[in-house]
Amino acid sequence: MSARQRFARSYRSEMKLARLVVVAVAALLCGGGFVASQLASLNQDAQNYATRMDQPPIRMLALLLLVAAVGLAFVKDTSAESDASEETEG
Repeated sequence: MSARQRFARSYRSEMKLARLVVVAVAALLCGGGFVASQLASLNQDAQNYATRMDQPPIRMLALLLLVAAVGLAFVKDTSAESDASEETEG
């Protein structure tokens, strides 16, 4: 295996890992936010919860997650193309 192929394989696995991390963080934050909002609603504390969530650090976290997701969406996924070319070579 050439150095170029090793680099390409490593790059693909890193991009898959980055996408997986972004999806996992988004799912955990959405799920945790949903549970927290439901608990606040059941405890008659929804207004206070909404006020606490409408803070600059929460907004920046949402913006960071959005930018990461959009950035990763523009990175080309070459794993399908590379896998097909490796099968024809081997």
